[in-house]
Amino acid sequence: MLRTPGGARVAMYGILLAGTHSQHDAAAVQIVATGDSDSAAARLRATLPELRRVGTRLRLPCHDLALPVLRSMSEDQKKDFLDVLDQLVRLDGRITLREYLSTSLLRKHLSPRAGARDSVRHRTY
Repeated sequence: MLRTPGGARVAMYGILLAGTHSQHDAAAVQIVATGDSDSAAARLRATLPELRRVGTRLRLPCHDLALPVLRSMSEDQKKDFLDVLDQLVRLDGRITLREYLSTSLLRKHLSPRAGARDSVRHRTY
């Protein structure tokens, strides 16, 4: 699932939603269908129960595996993906620390400046 951009996107959507109540699942699937694709929404609907059962222990390893694949997307695809994530975070009307950290991590690593080095300036006192 994490080896293709489509699968990695679905995994990240699912990991983000795994911490929310299942009452929001229908709305979340609709957001993914509108912002991503119908096939991504169908895969999310199928995998979300399993991701909820896994719990928190595999969330960071999944991020680590998904990031290189997600970086291979075009800038427009990355923007659309991050927009869908933002909509999913706002779905339940609150932003948890886990949601904030997850989206911040993805936004940082998928930004156009990701991997660019900042120049270091040393000053003497």
